[in-house]
Amino acid sequence: MPSTLKTSISSGLPDIFRPFAFLLLMNARSRDPNRLLKSSEASDMLQVSNTTLRRWADQGKINSWRISPRGDMRFRQEDLERMKHAQIKHG
Repeated sequence: MPSTLKTSISSGLPDIFRPFAFLLLMNARSRDPNRLLKSSEASDMLQVSNTTLRRWADQGKINSWRISPRGDMRFRQEDLERMKHAQIKHG
């Protein structure tokens, strides 16, 4: 992380919180709905196997992006949260 960004984050914090400025930034980033998650993170979030998640992506039940020739997939956090709420709602 650039030192200017770290400085701007920690400059407005009380001294006791300055060592944790990076963690505060990471927590804020984790709430970004456009954040792309790895398939392992996505399957953990939905509490399904990686195989199930990939099948859903192949069937078009959830949006995914293939980011490499190897077939690595990424999933948007907002799409996963929407699907998780649908799972809870429909039991």
